[in-house]
Parts: sequence; structure tokens; C-alpha cells
Amino acid sequence: MKLAKYLEKKNKTEFGRLCGYKHETAIFRLLNGTRRPSRKMALKIVELTKGKVSLKDLLL
Repeated sequence: MKLAKYLEKKNKTEFGRLCGYKHETAIFRLLNGTRRPSRKMALKIVELTKGKVSLKDLLL
């Protein structure tokens, strides 16, 4: 599942904070494709989404 789909009905800013991003724009950049997560951050996202968003979804 793509991260954008996972976050459709969730608080994107709060999710970004849970990931460790200090600025809310970072999560929005991930969602619109202008930024890619580091491997460490991608693993954190997979953990927070309980595997609903996979590494493949984030890094490819």
C-alpha cells in the first residue's frame, strides 16, 4: 500500500512527528514524491504502519 493511501484518513502531521520528522513539510514531501525516505526512516514507517506500507512501496 502506498503511504498516501495509508494516510488518507489519518493526521499526516502527527504521523510525521511519530516518524521523527521535525517539520511537517517533510511528510508532505514524501507524499508528493519530491523526497524519498532514508532506509532508516523507511523501516520506521513500515513499523508504524504495522507492515501495511512496505519497504518496496517506499523505496521503489
